[in-house]
Amino acid sequence: MAFVQPKRKNSKVGLIVGTIFFFLITILLFVIEKDVIFDNSVKFYDSFESGKPKKGSFVELTVDGVIGNYAETKHTTNGVPTGKDQHFIIWLDNDNFISLKTNNKKLIKELNEISDYTWDYVDGLRTDLPKKITIKGSIESMDSEMTGFYNDWIIDEMDCGDRAYYLEIDTTETPGTYRLMVGIFAVLGIGCLIALIFSIKKEKEMNTSGLGGFNNTYTPQTYDPNMFNHTTAGDNIDPNTGNPVLYTGDQGNNGHVDNLSGIDKDSFK
Repeated sequence: MAFVQPKRKNSKVGLIVGTIFFFLITILLFVIEKDVIFDNSVKFYDSFESGKPKKGSFVELTVDGVIGNYAETKHTTNGVPTGKDQHFIIWLDNDNFISLKTNNKKLIKELNEISDYTWDYVDGLRTDLPKKITIKGSIESMDSEMTGFYNDWIIDEMDCGDRAYYLEIDTTETPGTYRLMVGIFAVLGIGCLIALIFSIKKEKEMNTSGLGGFNNTYTPQTYDPNMFNHTTAGDNIDPNTGNPVLYTGDQGNNGHVDNLSGIDKDSFK
């Protein structure tokens, strides 16, 4: 019976799935976020469609008016804090408002500073807004919880709900962030592909060399009528010649030996 070692189909399937998955994620990230990856931003006001910023646009905006820091989002993994985002209300040049999200400490400090200047301007303590910064980010939608916090300021405190865009400029996802993500997924995809190629190559080599299992080879034998011959009475001596005589099963009547002693019966006559 021949025993053939089973092929490692599961590992090959896993490598195929992994290769497709990682390359698919890489392609999707590249297609969806290509503007961020290549830093192809557009001017904020050039992104407008139907009177408001277009969701998904990667924009560049000059900020000189900030109402304040209205919310904070904390991030945790398995109960362990991993970071937090700050949300600000930006006072735009068209006299409308929009939310901005950031986790950059330097930017947070600058936005708080601009907020102080803005309120001095509103209160008549200043005649201008002296500080300007340029930010880049993607226009994203706001979830219901963040919209509630936003309304607390925009509607309840400022009574400016008709002048607010319910969108957010997300500055946390930078070109470097997406480039790193694309690079990681691409490397993982290439790694799976290389492993798959080596797996297929190794399997072919094993099949070619016969090392893929314990395969027995059977060679047909040619029948030899003397292969089952045997001495029925040992090696006997011919009394006439003195030479040994080998008696086999094909002697005598019907293949049987008549004289098991090996001596010619006529010798005693």
